[in-house]
Amino acid sequence: MTSYYHHATLETPTCVAYVQDHLCEIWAPTQIQTRNLISVMKITGLPEAKIKLNTTYVGGGFGRKSYGDFVDEAIVISNILRCPIKLLWSREDDIRHGIYLSSSMAKVNAQLDRKKQKIAHWQHHIAVDPILWDNGQKDIHATMEGIFAAPPNEQNTFLYQVENFSVRYCHTNRHVPIGYFRGVGYIHNVFAVETVIDELAYEASQDPLEFRLEQIKNLHPRSAALLKKVAHQANWQWPQMDPNRALGIANYYFGRDPGSYLAQIVEVSLDESTGQIKVHQVYTAVDCGTAVNPAQVEAQIEGGSIMGLSFALKEELSFENGGVSDRDYRDYAILRMDGSPSFDTYVMPSDIIPGGVGDAANCLSAPAIANAVCNLIYRNYGKTLRLRDLPMSAEKVKVALNMLVFNEDDVAQINLFNTG
Repeated sequence: MTSYYHHATLETPTCVAYVQDHLCEIWAPTQIQTRNLISVMKITGLPEAKIKLNTTYVGGGFGRKSYGDFVDEAIVISNILRCPIKLLWSREDDIRHGIYLSSSMAKVNAQLDRKKQKIAHWQHHIAVDPILWDNGQKDIHATMEGIFAAPPNEQNTFLYQVENFSVRYCHTNRHVPIGYFRGVGYIHNVFAVETVIDELAYEASQDPLEFRLEQIKNLHPRSAALLKKVAHQANWQWPQMDPNRALGIANYYFGRDPGSYLAQIVEVSLDESTGQIKVHQVYTAVDCGTAVNPAQVEAQIEGGSIMGLSFALKEELSFENGGVSDRDYRDYAILRMDGSPSFDTYVMPSDIIPGGVGDAANCLSAPAIANAVCNLIYRNYGKTLRLRDLPMSAEKVKVALNMLVFNEDDVAQINLFNTG
């Protein structure tokens, strides 16, 4: 289960607008210039030739500034006053009246074959609000991202070899304004898939890395190559012997523009007295086809990973009396510099068509962290602790640890955490 997420951009929505009788000029950090122009024409009655839109540095977008509410607000005010105005949302305005990523819940029923070597069955149910475009069309495809491992125009396949595979989508509507967020459906779907894959590896008594390689070797050789590369980067060993730290792995296909493969390993420690998870190192290997600017690819991967770490460990929108109760970064906590790990990012050389990376990395950190914590607990206690609720805050982890250590007979009854 994932919580509602706020974009938490460093720069809140802002716009300078000047509407005159025969001209309108706008300065805004927007991601949707064309839709802005259409909206401004409707508000002012001016033709497109009389509208000038200056796109400024975005100050953090992540999908939030692909909605024109703040631009429309500035245009409406300037159109009435007929003078230049500068609109700046406060942090409280931004958090309490934003466009959020919907919370979600997934139920996965997965089984191995009798020899415990292959995945015999995978049934995936998703409950999440669909993203609503301005024209009222609901984008269900975005909620399914991260499950299929083929571009949208090709035959849909699962990343891993499965004999019987099905996906079901349940439409929900919790009357919270939701929209695009960096990663969109990949965030909840990759978390579900990659943590369940780890569970199956434990069920098969196999190294999670080797289990993944065995299940993808005949389907996705690029993915297999990345898994081997990131394992080499992190010096992956199984079983892991360090009692204080553990590694966790995650892997997926980012199916946009036209597609990229990624694999990530994180190194974590756990303060059992507080439940605080600390990520020390993040190793990532990416195959995005031809990397025109490898340094930019690395920047996107590492920036996305920071964002992924933030919502994996800290971010959770709170509601009260029919509205958002958070007001600033003290209420809606995000990852700070003292929580940032070191990075080791490898861009696979390639001469095929480039794939996308902008939204690619922020969905890997959460499952990798959850899998690492499970590895750590299993080594120290001989039991598996599966964290299935995001964020994996210190409070939630402490509750799970207390039930695991002190009430082992009742562990199976935990609602948000599964142990065995």
